[in-house]
Amino acid sequence: MYDHIDISESIRKQYLVYIRKRTFSNILNIISESTLFIFSFIFPLFLCFILIKNNIKAQESFLLPLLFFLLYLPFSLLSMNTYFFPDRLKKIRGSHTSINKKISEEISDELNWELHKKSTKIIIAKESKTWNHYGRQFVIIFDQNNVFIKCITFSKYSMQSPFHWYGNWKNEKRFKKLFLNKLAKN
Repeated sequence: MYDHIDISESIRKQYLVYIRKRTFSNILNIISESTLFIFSFIFPLFLCFILIKNNIKAQESFLLPLLFFLLYLPFSLLSMNTYFFPDRLKKIRGSHTSINKKISEEISDELNWELHKKSTKIIIAKESKTWNHYGRQFVIIFDQNNVFIKCITFSKYSMQSPFHWYGNWKNEKRFKKLFLNKLAKN
């Protein structure tokens, strides 16, 4: 999973910046992610476009390919957004770093997240795999009075899944709500 994060650079850019070495497995991951992107997003749209064009040339009804194209387009655009901007951090205004960290640990315990890495600047928590994904990872970064969170859902081979953007967004929103509620009580 993603353990090697450049914390100061991530805070500055407000998205996760990884410390990666160029290895053969990293290159294979890039190739497999690109292949997933092409066959999941671009190919179906291209196929619909070709079917519509051929049906127009043959003066046949193009309503079915057009319907599929119009139904698939929003899904494709949302998924492409997740693919191109997968690691944006959600910023939450908090209190002092120690209070933010204490509240984040309490929330992690409440939500049954397994703490994988814990330091003064970062918490990486994990949620075990379920029937529809291979586990989620929650990256929580602390910077002065701010907390940054990112939820990442994994698919096979520890690749980040672009199809779980809504679940990731919901988990980030739930964390933010719980965090702000606990912060208001302190």
